[in-house]
Amino acid sequence: WGESTLFIRKLDIKEPERKIKISPLVISIFEKYIQKGCGSLEAGGIIIGKENLSNNDLVFVSATEPLKRDIRRKYRFHRKDKGHVTLFNRIYDESRQSHRYIGEWHTHPEKIPNYSGMDLKNWERIAKDLKNVEYFYHVIIGIDAYRIWQYDKDGKITLINTFYWKEHKLDEKNNWFKKRNTTNYTSNFML
Repeated sequence: WGESTLFIRKLDIKEPERKIKISPLVISIFEKYIQKGCGSLEAGGIIIGKENLSNNDLVFVSATEPLKRDIRRKYRFHRKDKGHVTLFNRIYDESRQSHRYIGEWHTHPEKIPNYSGMDLKNWERIAKDLKNVEYFYHVIIGIDAYRIWQYDKDGKITLINTFYWKEHKLDEKNNWFKKRNTTNYTSNFML
């Protein structure tokens, strides 16, 4: 679980006050569950990360994958298996409490994903349960892109960014790179 084994380069998302860095491990988990076929089921889990207190950057370090007791349907994912929390607690303890809950991720069987009414109700429930958390993130994985939203404790939802799978990929060393001749959008890549 050490940082050096998780990522070398990170995909960065610029926000007004911070950068969000997503490790290749997390991206590879997202890619693994894209709903490509007509029989594919929604998948999801929690996002685990850490904050860099010196510069306010946030790093998505790890993510849980669907587990046996989760409910997976074509148009629904319900994180029901307690193994997600067990894994989070193990990572939290192994990191000496430096890693924390960042948010949730799940897939949608649509090209460019948008959150649903069911998603919004889930976000509201999570906000009520996490009394000491100012905001958290939700990532929805679509067929052509994935999107990241920030949800704050007052119920404000902010779309952080949309990332198109065809514009980026991991190389053989799990480094992110941007393909040439693609549309530019607000992100940058650390060298």
